[in-house]
Amino acid sequence: MFSRGATLLILLGLVVPEALRSSSPAREPYPAVILPAGAGTISLKHKLLHLNRTVLMGRRHHKWRELDMIEFMKPIPVQYFARIARARFGISEGKKRHGHASEDERITRRWLQERLKLQGCSGRSLRVVTERMTVQLPSGKQVSSHFERPRTYVLG
Repeated sequence: MFSRGATLLILLGLVVPEALRSSSPAREPYPAVILPAGAGTISLKHKLLHLNRTVLMGRRHHKWRELDMIEFMKPIPVQYFARIARARFGISEGKKRHGHASEDERITRRWLQERLKLQGCSGRSLRVVTERMTVQLPSGKQVSSHFERPRTYVLG
């Protein structure tokens, strides 16, 4: 059906990318080619680009300060942050049955407190906010920026 040359070419076309992907996740060849800007779409109206950015904040010297998200999430890859934040870090809003939090929730709260303290913050509360920015194209000048929907987690 196929010649040896075609079979060898197909085999190389599949084996080489798989070997690259297996050696390191950073060497994935296909997403950069297929989706260079990511899987989402960008809304562009009247030469204005509207962007959203999720920001982590901790209390340092009685003021909310932006945290380094990559350092905060270690060893969890930062690309999982949006999903974890949507799940509210697995922390319940109210008390669990009979006023007791689950063991998993206590472990999560301790881990979050430790991550806050590593960035010089008090370990008592964590805030997740959405920063909405508007950028004018093609100049790239930021027209506006404001924070919305703050969600504060009291940890201890």
